[in-house]
Amino acid sequence: MASLRKDNPALWAEFTAHIRDVVGDWTDDQIAAVASKVRARSPGALMDSIAEVFVYCGAALKSGDEEAIAAVELWQIKEMPIEIMVDESGVSHRLSPDAKVEIVQ
Repeated sequence: MASLRKDNPALWAEFTAHIRDVVGDWTDDQIAAVASKVRARSPGALMDSIAEVFVYCGAALKSGDEEAIAAVELWQIKEMPIEIMVDESGVSHRLSPDAKVEIVQ
């Protein structure tokens, strides 16, 4: 799988600098975790979707809304098997269809 972070460190540095302007002092790992979870309606919409997700993250963290902040904190966890989507109603997330889930009673 292609990795902007590994394949083009200069572009990755520029990308993360722009993201930090929006979300604050996030680590590269936090940025990568969120960006890797973004799904777009089409390949051409991916960059706009990523930008909108990070704008949402920045606003959520400043909002004081505990539910929105918790969602953003979840998104920052690399191993969390979720997808982040952008559509007409805004930004949302769901369990990744690839996730293995075991229900224990």
